[in-house]
Amino acid sequence: MKTIIAKHVRNSLYLTLLGSMLVLGFSLIAAPISATGATSKQHAKFDHLKTGFPLDGVHSRLKCEDCHVQGVFKGTPTQCATCHSAGGHIAASAKPATHVPTNQPCETCHTSATTWTGARFPHTDVKPGTCSTCHGVTATGKPTNHIVTTAQCDTCHTSTTTWQTARFDHTNVKVGTCKTCHGVTAKGKIPSHIPTNDSCDLCHRTTAWLPVSYHTNVPAPPACSACHGVNPNVTAKPSNHIVTTAECSTCHTSTTTWLGAAFNHTGVAPGTCTSCHGVTASGKPSNHIATTAQCDSCHTTTTWLGAVFNHTGVQPGTCKTCHGVTASGKILSHIPTNDSCDLCHRTTAWVPVAYHANVPNPPACSSCHGVNPNVTAKPSNHIVTSAECSTCHTSTTTWLTGGTFNHAGVQPGTCSSCHGVTPGVTAKPANHIPTSASCDLCHHNTVSFTGGLYHANVQATPGACATCHGVNPNVTAKPSTHFVTSRPSCDSCHTTTAWASPIRYSHTTPYYRTHTVTPLCTDCHKQNSEVIAWPYSAYKPDCAGCHADKFVPNKHEKAAGGFYTVLELKDCTGACHSPAGHHRSTDSSFSN
Repeated sequence: MKTIIAKHVRNSLYLTLLGSMLVLGFSLIAAPISATGATSKQHAKFDHLKTGFPLDGVHSRLKCEDCHVQGVFKGTPTQCATCHSAGGHIAASAKPATHVPTNQPCETCHTSATTWTGARFPHTDVKPGTCSTCHGVTATGKPTNHIVTTAQCDTCHTSTTTWQTARFDHTNVKVGTCKTCHGVTAKGKIPSHIPTNDSCDLCHRTTAWLPVSYHTNVPAPPACSACHGVNPNVTAKPSNHIVTTAECSTCHTSTTTWLGAAFNHTGVAPGTCTSCHGVTASGKPSNHIATTAQCDSCHTTTTWLGAVFNHTGVQPGTCKTCHGVTASGKILSHIPTNDSCDLCHRTTAWVPVAYHANVPNPPACSSCHGVNPNVTAKPSNHIVTSAECSTCHTSTTTWLTGGTFNHAGVQPGTCSSCHGVTPGVTAKPANHIPTSASCDLCHHNTVSFTGGLYHANVQATPGACATCHGVNPNVTAKPSTHFVTSRPSCDSCHTTTAWASPIRYSHTTPYYRTHTVTPLCTDCHKQNSEVIAWPYSAYKPDCAGCHADKFVPNKHEKAAGGFYTVLELKDCTGACHSPAGHHRSTDSSFSN
């Protein structure tokens, strides 16, 4: 009876200690468990992430007892201010005396557990107009050269991340008071400014000096000549200006630019252009068409360009009576022809020419193109062919668009008879995959080389992927984030149609055993590598090398008393019921 009671007491004490260790997050590892407590190795194997408080930055270098005071683990605070404050849970560094006044938690501004520097104070809940409660007291204030003002920072500085985008708010500045700042503490007039005592805002905007709105804003501005040509700071007429005593605004309608001036011809009698033009104003150039007609017979606009000779009444086919005599004639490179200009050319412009559209039954392309030196011929790098131009070039206005070689009838496998041989025909680029196969084996599009299907049409050699992938710069290589493996060929895992799933991966290690409940790859390969370390290397290569944390001592009682350890039962599949084993790797659980 005493033996049974003693055994019961010993088992109860052991279960109580085990429960406490599980609450603290300890895992059962290599060393045997006794009623006296966990070993130092058990502390080292403890995963702190299970507590919900990751150990990063400075925290990762602390001793357990630095935070868990007097060995108490449960209830240890996780808020920064609980430790980092005067009289806190532990003697951790607290806010300095010069810290900006705030009741916000540390992590609101300090995002790094490694250093206090780099903190960014969020201004989200700061009330407008309260900047000076910090800036100029404990935070950065106005520099010595700041404009004199008692306004709050956010009146001008609208960004909480930079001072550089400040814009002074002129909303409440009274009209005509610019000089109280500009020219005193703010920028004033430049040395070449027009002499004036008017307030800045009469001409200048409050957001930028330019453009100046002098002519728009000055009430009843004086005549142009009161400044222009008198004040040395105001633009005057150039020396080559047309002789006139009229005010500038008579011709110059824009107050921002002189260009675009238009002489007001209102009141000028028709047919009197030569009374000025050719005398004091621009006259006919030396190459003008010979004529005694007045300018306004052809020049109907305010510019010389765009003059249109009125061809009304000109008989068709009589163009040569002027063109080539007194008017522009055929250029030297013109197609030799005796036809009248108006057969192809319009009466308003020489181009576009409507030769192909207007000449009835135009001859074959080759009767002109390639024969007449004034007609576009095939370039030197043209594909060798005796076919008519229209066979491929369907547009009669341009060679560059619409030209398409008709591959109909081209025998499969004969691409290389042109491509790579005939000048002007696209060849394989220098960085093409080395191959002697015909183009059409992979490139099925005869208009574009895109959409090449190498793996679908060419029988790839198994295990030879690495001869291109990772060698040829134009072939996709393994990304930097690829699973680390020493397997030589891509097709060990990948198919030739896709890199993504399904991936055919097989374990080569003799220690891997098939599991009925298949684990995820990342359950074992946590570091993105094929080679992994045993979680519990003391028990490798047996089951406990990975599953030691699943071992429950109180379910493995010895017949002679006491409990088996992990080391004694490290081969879960054959420790008890050999050869089948008490636990089989094909079982769905360890409950059998």
